[in-house]
Amino acid sequence: WETWEPFPDLRQKDKAFKLSERNFSSGLMDHLKEQMGKCATEFNMEQFSFPYDRWEELKNVIWYATPELFHVMSLGAVYNPSTGMITKLRASYATYADTKEEYQTCFAKMRAGAEYLLRDVKGNDNLTQVEKALILHDRLAVWNEYDLDALSDMNSNQRPSFGAYGALGEATSVCQGYAMAYMYLLQQVGIESDYCSSQTLNHGWNIVYIDGVAYHVDVTWDDPINGYSGPYSDTYGNVQHTNFLRSSAGIWDTGHEANDYDTTPNDSRYDSKSTTTWWWNSNAEVQLIDNNLYYLDNDLGKVICANNGSTVYSYDNAWYSFYYRLSSVGRMLLSSNHNTVQRINPATGAASVVYTVQNGHIQGMKYENGKIHIQLEDGNGNVSRQSIAYTLPEGEAVPGDFTGEGFVNSADGLLLLRWLNGWELAVAQENKLDVSGDGKVDSLDGLLLMRKLNGWNVTLQ
Repeated sequence: WETWEPFPDLRQKDKAFKLSERNFSSGLMDHLKEQMGKCATEFNMEQFSFPYDRWEELKNVIWYATPELFHVMSLGAVYNPSTGMITKLRASYATYADTKEEYQTCFAKMRAGAEYLLRDVKGNDNLTQVEKALILHDRLAVWNEYDLDALSDMNSNQRPSFGAYGALGEATSVCQGYAMAYMYLLQQVGIESDYCSSQTLNHGWNIVYIDGVAYHVDVTWDDPINGYSGPYSDTYGNVQHTNFLRSSAGIWDTGHEANDYDTTPNDSRYDSKSTTTWWWNSNAEVQLIDNNLYYLDNDLGKVICANNGSTVYSYDNAWYSFYYRLSSVGRMLLSSNHNTVQRINPATGAASVVYTVQNGHIQGMKYENGKIHIQLEDGNGNVSRQSIAYTLPEGEAVPGDFTGEGFVNSADGLLLLRWLNGWELAVAQENKLDVSGDGKVDSLDGLLLMRKLNGWNVTLQ
């Protein structure tokens, strides 16, 4: 006997997939990831003695709880009616990743995007679970843009936008891509989450467990579409927080007015503005520098350190600060106002202009991968974008950041390893490569950097 089912539109699932439904052995999950990672269309399951009456759970695990299997489009099971056990699984895959090589390429891009968003968060024991969930919520919203074209595409479920790869690898997705990407990021920092959705709303989001307590988090709705004419659905650096860590009553109040989604979350401690929910006042990305969180308080027109409540910088025209954005490079904040981008030293509050717009006004701003990205509006509703290369001045570089992007990532590790193996590199100045601070560049520096990249709490000099 056998059964075959196509890929579901995850937004149509009218209940949350529960953590309790994931009670499968690591061996089974490893087998699924191995076989589907090489795009096997049929593979054996007899060794696991897995009962067919748990077929629904197995499909849920693959489609709702394993973000890295973003390419699985349909599933089938062959089972023995006399024993009730599944003997084989069958699968088909999205056209953009239906070979082992294509999948590996996509998965590598997805991991690279995740690594960028996880920088200084993964393995950082100085951050609470709330802080980790908040930083990743903001970074994903700023990184990813909503794919409006997918809504009108008849073959849209074949698009990367419907999975974690679209959001992390291509930086564009629909709601379930946001949700599955957020689940993947949270998994990397030890925070559990469910996929939650409503058929009535045609929408999906996450239920996140902070220290074991359930809350709704909807990254998609906190990354609003700007409504301007032109090709850009998003606004650089714009991230809201009204759908972050909400009870079921709280998420209802933000517009999730339906009766067909999981209402388990009932803790309301983050449902209203208070000193502990300072993110409510901000529609800009929270920044992490040296384990301190900085945010732009749009009500006050100030940049504030969340750890101690101190004001880092005050804007002259606080009335317009709703349109201002916050980003960072290395240990410096970047902030945009109406027509300039400024660098702000969070330790001193000193600010200097690094870029001035000549025509139009700044609608959005973010810093990514060595560039300041600016979104401009010309006063008539027309939007354009610019990218300006920007790296930290000499003497302000982050320890271990040999590429000058303002953070440490695998590219820096690769450069150091190449230097240690005799390659001649333009960026390889020994005073920069000596991350151990012992006056020489050797295998100890490579070891420290690798540990840093793998989430160890390592201090680089």
